[in-house]
Amino acid sequence: MKKRLWSLLLCLVLVCSALAGCGDKETSNDDKKGASSKSEKPEKVVSSQFTKFADKITDALKGTKESTGAGTNSGVDMELSLELGKETQDSYGLEGLDKLGLILNMDMKNSMEMRLAGKLKMNDKNVVGMELMTDAENAYFNLPDYSSDYAGISFQELLGMTSGELSGLMSEASEGMPTVDDIIELWSDFSDDFIDCFEYQEKVENISIGEGDYKIKADKYVTRADAKEIQKVFDRLYDSLRKFPALELDSTDFDIGALDKMTVNYFKNAGGEFAWKLDTKADKSTSSIVLISAKKGVRFYVIDEDENEQVLLYSVKETEQKGQVIICTDDENIVVDYNNYSKDHVELSTEIDGATITATIDSKNDDLKVDFSIVAMGAKVSGTLETGYRKVKLTASVSMAGVALGTFTLESRARSFKEYNIPSNSMDMESWAKGLNQDKLKKDLQKLMKDFPFLKELLPELF
Repeated sequence: MKKRLWSLLLCLVLVCSALAGCGDKETSNDDKKGASSKSEKPEKVVSSQFTKFADKITDALKGTKESTGAGTNSGVDMELSLELGKETQDSYGLEGLDKLGLILNMDMKNSMEMRLAGKLKMNDKNVVGMELMTDAENAYFNLPDYSSDYAGISFQELLGMTSGELSGLMSEASEGMPTVDDIIELWSDFSDDFIDCFEYQEKVENISIGEGDYKIKADKYVTRADAKEIQKVFDRLYDSLRKFPALELDSTDFDIGALDKMTVNYFKNAGGEFAWKLDTKADKSTSSIVLISAKKGVRFYVIDEDENEQVLLYSVKETEQKGQVIICTDDENIVVDYNNYSKDHVELSTEIDGATITATIDSKNDDLKVDFSIVAMGAKVSGTLETGYRKVKLTASVSMAGVALGTFTLESRARSFKEYNIPSNSMDMESWAKGLNQDKLKKDLQKLMKDFPFLKELLPELF
């Protein structure tokens, strides 16, 4: 029972932790004037905070779906490149190959039908282009630079199964996992039902919670839920998730056991300090999870049924823009330093198992940029991750003892679906290969060998 109870508590604390930004600060005299007339009714304070958080999660899920453009009738353009340092070229016998690249353009009608066009590049020179298409029955392949015809092969011949069998397997796989729309619906139903379990009890003015630098005085708003009602909510969630067999869920993970009641206490004061305290009562014992946001920082801890307190995380604020976050572990605490903090910028640094990790995070509207660096045992990986509406770009460079080994870049951009035509005729692979423009192919291979002599040693059978 303890394991299930703590699992439930830890799930709920994620909700409360995310609500850390929901403290109602009064930042001006105008805010304070008439505050009593504008203030929320006590019985609505806690439920409104939960609702705000639930809406944020829903909006984030919807935004993820929209920004990725994933699904049927969708398109995506990708470009991968690997720039090789001189040391890497020398070590692997790749003299003259400064950069290797691959451009991919994909359009998907559904899980079975798609078109993939690709282009291999060496030192920014086009080496070869390819095209792959599939319909419900067959796959078609071509090298457009050397042929206008397509090689065709059935899924039965290629994979040893009919298109119907393949479609069935793919449908089974897709049905076994929830889609983004499914997750949005599941979260919406669960959060609404969960919030409805809690009934307002009372408001207690000017009460203390916490200790030391993390002690605040605030008004406390109390709500309580009966365990039977909470269990019904989790049972409904479990029944909904059972529709997705790939999740392989166990009903005991949704059993709150001997839990009798759950109390959610929310504290807030006019200075912007706030706290959450979740109490669960089972077998006449009470366990709690507490999150306090004070002027000194944040303190997150648990209190077990024997009233033993265990701190999981806390922060120390040196200034409004600088401080530390300490993650408490059984072995050694992890200290994360933050600097130049604002709502759209922060600089982070920490050391974990001998590795020094730094990151600078900037956000603006829907765009996010992370500059990162990891240094360990003489090796360094540094780069930038940029995300935005329907686009992602990752650049990472690797060096050892100050020697540059290479730089990897991945850029992806989702777009609208582009129509394409499946070949009306195709031929077997052997006939297609014989029909290639042999003269052009030979000249291109000779030129490629001249530009990159190492290819003759790597692929002697082609030369």
